[in-house]
Amino acid sequence: MSTGSAPRVVLVGRPNVGKSTLFNAWVGEKWSIVSPRAQTTRGATLAPARSGERDVLLVDTPGWAPVRAKSLLHRRMQHVLGEELAVADAVVLVADGLRWTEVEDELAARLAGGSVPWGVALARVDRVRPRARLLPALEACAARTPLARFLVPLSVLAGENLDRLTEAVAAVLPEGAGRSSPASAPLDDTRLAGEIVREKLFEALHEEVPYGLHVVPEARREEDGKLVLGLAILVGRASHKAIVIGHGGSMLRKVGTAARRELVRRWGRPVHLDLWVRVAPAWDEDTRLVADAVAERRPEDPA
Repeated sequence: MSTGSAPRVVLVGRPNVGKSTLFNAWVGEKWSIVSPRAQTTRGATLAPARSGERDVLLVDTPGWAPVRAKSLLHRRMQHVLGEELAVADAVVLVADGLRWTEVEDELAARLAGGSVPWGVALARVDRVRPRARLLPALEACAARTPLARFLVPLSVLAGENLDRLTEAVAAVLPEGAGRSSPASAPLDDTRLAGEIVREKLFEALHEEVPYGLHVVPEARREEDGKLVLGLAILVGRASHKAIVIGHGGSMLRKVGTAARRELVRRWGRPVHLDLWVRVAPAWDEDTRLVADAVAERRPEDPA
């Protein structure tokens, strides 16, 4: 699929509302990591997709929430939204069918004040019980977003209405949209491995640890037909280093094994991961590391 001139369709919403799950389902494979932790997505992840009969460049963004006097990392994560909206050809506001909040109101007001066509995907509607509650929820959403071009109830896990959403987006895309969209930067195999390792860490560790984590690719080599990748896990505190390593290295082995298995399935070749943990108390204020964490990127298989 060619994406050089494809329209750019941006997913926005508050943290942990299901944007990355929708993104992966729309693309047709897992390109954005997913975890139960809010703000797993730190930058913009791009992938080629289809919307109706059109090729599009789909964009997953960090969950949006007002940020005041937080770390450079959190401030840059929020800037990503503005950067993506500035080059979007269409926007999908992803909201939870069970809970509309002030964040959705703020995002809807921001989109209504712009010129880019947009609409709402009311997600996780399979959780609305009894089902009779769904119509009032849709009516309330429509009343709050009178300028939205579409409103689609959606459940990715139940397989409801994804096609309807993609067709609704295609219907509002301007003719010729995408000719000025910037090309995305590739996510090479070491960076993709780092994202997968971070996902497995988020799944395995206690709630207070993941927000201080960053995974930095540091080495790549071929060895007897095997791809060997070296990755440093940065943590904010010495106590977190012990948690990530685990008793006798048990946690690090568990995470490394889960990540390696996923990468082997994805790439269809032997993979070995060398993981080590480093304490970096202020990495989320380091300009270079933060730029790496939120960089716009598109996953690619290794050459």
